[in-house]
Amino acid sequence: MALRDGTAAALSAVVVAGIAVSLGLGMHAILPAVETSPSASPTSPSGTTTNEFCDLMGNLHTALGQMDQAMQASILILDGGETVDPEVLDALHASGQAIIDYTEIVSGYLLDAVDLVVDQEARTAFAAYARVNDELGEVFGNLAIEAESIADYGIAFQEVATDPEFTAVISEADAVEPIVLEYVFQTCGIDLSASSDSGTIGDVLKADVSTLGTAMAAYYVDWTPGSPQPVITVADGQYYRNGVLVGAQSTGVALTDQYALGPADWCVQVTADGNPGEVYSYSAMHGLRSETCAALQP
Repeated sequence: MALRDGTAAALSAVVVAGIAVSLGLGMHAILPAVETSPSASPTSPSGTTTNEFCDLMGNLHTALGQMDQAMQASILILDGGETVDPEVLDALHASGQAIIDYTEIVSGYLLDAVDLVVDQEARTAFAAYARVNDELGEVFGNLAIEAESIADYGIAFQEVATDPEFTAVISEADAVEPIVLEYVFQTCGIDLSASSDSGTIGDVLKADVSTLGTAMAAYYVDWTPGSPQPVITVADGQYYRNGVLVGAQSTGVALTDQYALGPADWCVQVTADGNPGEVYSYSAMHGLRSETCAALQP
């Protein structure tokens, strides 16, 4: 597996799409925008001054943006397979360490905020969110650090994503996240869940199709001739590969084409809703391309 067209080595977009989208972690979403409510007050709902708290939330937003930049800078254009170029693998490991480093920074801000939060329910939510953030960051960071190939990484990612203990952590994050986001918005007028500045539709398309491509490549690692071919489907805003959840479908993205004939001959394609000219595909032969599957088919 080699880098294509001089593209900088980095982490598979499964990290971006998987953590930021399919797992539903809004505060880890790709660079949330800061939106300030016109009526925002520098006091908490109970009347306590919150300048320090809101400054902390501004820092949290910055850290989330830095996390996103590290991930976006490390998206690979790569083929499916069991081996990788050493440069690519080094970049994958480095990206895993970046995930862990930024996870520690984000969790630190969340824990610092606990002592500044007045509402008891919100205090509990901030503490719980810091804990689950640590757990998730450690899991995904170590998956990337310990991976011996991109295919192995894809398989390990999906095994973790479907593990009952892991899904329980995700459920806890889903439960406490709205409390944290609402408290921050009501207190500071900062909407950490907003994503209008999260990047162009092209960035979103690339993240989605890279997730799907990684799922296709991982499927073929243990595939034998005569076995069913992988098929991507969409239901209730989620992507599935042969019935197995692989990630969430991003807003504005449509799955528009795919074919799978074997380990070296498959392709999956996504298109921007309402703009069929904005298209990206991921294939066994060409990796990530801004072309249709039909155009790339041998």
